[in-house]
Amino acid sequence: SPLQPPPAPLHFGPSRRGVYPSPRWQVQRRWWLSGAEDSAAVGDRISILLEQAKHCPDDAIVIVGHSLIFRQLFRTCLHPAFRERSPALAATLTDAKLQHCQVACCVLDFDLGPQMIADVSLLLAEQGDDGQCLLRIASAGT
Repeated sequence: SPLQPPPAPLHFGPSRRGVYPSPRWQVQRRWWLSGAEDSAAVGDRISILLEQAKHCPDDAIVIVGHSLIFRQLFRTCLHPAFRERSPALAATLTDAKLQHCQVACCVLDFDLGPQMIADVSLLLAEQGDDGQCLLRIASAGT
């Protein structure tokens, strides 16, 4: 059957062990595909995601997903000015997979049209000399 989005965005609330989806009916029926999605289904899912982001009243949102979805998002939605300004990062975003748990901070400007990703910075984790984890933001130009 074709991909059907969930009936409404999931909202999270507190519990003794962290977070739980609420209301529960949103996850009680299977709305996702059991196999690999074709490119049309991925495009549909990205369109739904962007529509929800566009109409979100918040200034910042966090989107968690598989790196392959994000790679397709970057392939179709990176603005040409960003590609010109940061060709190496644009190539990485569109050709490689993000590392596990890597964070891409994106600026979306829906006034730019279908290629609304105006800027991207990657949050990089590195091991310091003392063995501690260090976090740094790689600028769009690196």
